[in-house]
Amino acid sequence: MERLKYPILEKIIENQQKKLADSLWSNAEDKIKYGFELSPNVGLINEAQKAELLEINSAVFGDGGYLEGALGLYNALSVSEKLKATGIGGMIWKAMNFGINKHEKPIQGLINRLPLFARCDLMTTEKVNSTGSIYQIAEVEGDKTHGMGYYDGFILPNCKEITGQISGKTFTEAVKREVGRETVFLLIGNSERFYLAEMEKLLWPVANKADLDLVVVTENTLKLNKNSVNPLIYGEKEGKFLVNLPVLEPDGPLVKKDCSDKNLYDMCVWGEVECLIPPNRFLSNKALLGIVSNGLENPESEIWVKEYFDQNKLNLLREYIPRTILVNKYNLKTVKDLLENEGDNWVVKKTVSSGSKGVSLDKEDHGKRQAMLKDMDAAPLGYIIQYKISQRTKHFWHTEQDLSGIVNSALYTRTELYGQSQGILAVGMTARPETAVHVQTDAIQIPVRFGS
Repeated sequence: MERLKYPILEKIIENQQKKLADSLWSNAEDKIKYGFELSPNVGLINEAQKAELLEINSAVFGDGGYLEGALGLYNALSVSEKLKATGIGGMIWKAMNFGINKHEKPIQGLINRLPLFARCDLMTTEKVNSTGSIYQIAEVEGDKTHGMGYYDGFILPNCKEITGQISGKTFTEAVKREVGRETVFLLIGNSERFYLAEMEKLLWPVANKADLDLVVVTENTLKLNKNSVNPLIYGEKEGKFLVNLPVLEPDGPLVKKDCSDKNLYDMCVWGEVECLIPPNRFLSNKALLGIVSNGLENPESEIWVKEYFDQNKLNLLREYIPRTILVNKYNLKTVKDLLENEGDNWVVKKTVSSGSKGVSLDKEDHGKRQAMLKDMDAAPLGYIIQYKISQRTKHFWHTEQDLSGIVNSALYTRTELYGQSQGILAVGMTARPETAVHVQTDAIQIPVRFGS
C-alpha cells in the first residue's frame, strides 16, 4: 500500500510518544516492555453507538443490573447454609468464590455498595442493524482502578489536543465528587506494581491540577493508626478514604493483625476506612458472565438468576453478553462435546485471569487448549466457554514505529467503557491487526470522541 506523508499528524504522534516516554517510562527497557503505539486518529462514536453504550451502562450499573444483582446473589448465599446446600446454589457459591484467597474470603460482600466505577471490555461485532454496530461484553471488572492514570493523564489530553474536546469525564472528577477536599489514598499492591508508574506519573499530576488531594501509596508506604479518626497515614498526610483495596500480601503490614486484632480489611468492613471501590473480587469473576447468560438454559439456574436480577436488565445483558456457559460438574460432558465438535466456535476462558492470560481463542491453539481441558476436569468451576463472535475491523490512520509515514490499516478494536450509576464516565479504544486485542503491547491506543 502506498505510504502517505502527513507532517502535522507525524508531529502529533512524535509529541505524544515523547510525552509518554518522558512522563511514564523510567528507562528504555520498560518502554519496550510496556509501551503502546499511539494514534492521532480519533475513534468516532456516533449517537446510535453512544445510545448502545448508555444502555450497556444501565444494564451493568442500574437497579437489578449486573453488579447489583451479583452483590444481592452473593450476599443471599453468604448468610444461608440452606441455599448453599442446594445443588445449583452451592455451585454458584463456589464459582463466585473461586480464586479468592483465604484472607479475603471473609470480607467478600460485607462492604455492601457498588464500586464507584467499573470497566466493561466490549467487542464490536460484524452484525449491523439500523442503529449501527452491536457491542458485545467480553468481561466486566468491578474491583480495579487499572487504566485511570492512562486515561486521565494521557489519552484524554491527547484527545483534547487533537479534537478540542474529550468524551465523558475524568476519573479525577469522579473521585473528587465523592471525597470533596478530603485526602484520598490510591493503593498499589505488591502484585500489581506495574501500575505504579501510571498512577504516580500520569494520574497524580492531573489530580493535583484539579485540586484533588490524591496520594499514591504502596503496601510498604501506607501506615495505619488504628485508633484515629483518620487511620490512613502517609508521611504528614492523614485520611480515611481509599480509592481501592487491591489484593495484599497476607503477611504484610496492612493485613497481619497485631494485639488490636484489626487490619485494613477489617477497618474497611467496619466503616472506619471508606473504600470507593470495595474489594468484592467476585464482581470481576467471569463466572458471573456464565451465571447471567445461562448459556445452556438450565431451568434451575434460571430460577436463581431471575430472583436477583431485574428481568428487563437481564434481557439487556443477554443481548450484550455472547452466549456463555459456566462449566461445572453437571455440564462438563456437554461442554467437552461442544468443544470437540464445534471447538472453533467457542473461546475458553479461565474465570479468574487478566491481561489476556488464561484464554484460548480457537481449536488451533492446540497445546494451550488441551492443557486447559485437562485442568477443567480437575476444576471445572474455574472455566467458562463463550460463543465466539465475528468481530468487525475498523480503518485507522496510525504510525509505524519508525515514523516514516502513515498507513491506512484495518484493525480489530476493543472498546473500554468505564461506567458509573450516574452514567458513562470515560470511553477508550484499543486496536490491533489480530482479534487478541486486549493489553497487547503492540496495540494502538485510540482517543475517542462522541459525535453524530
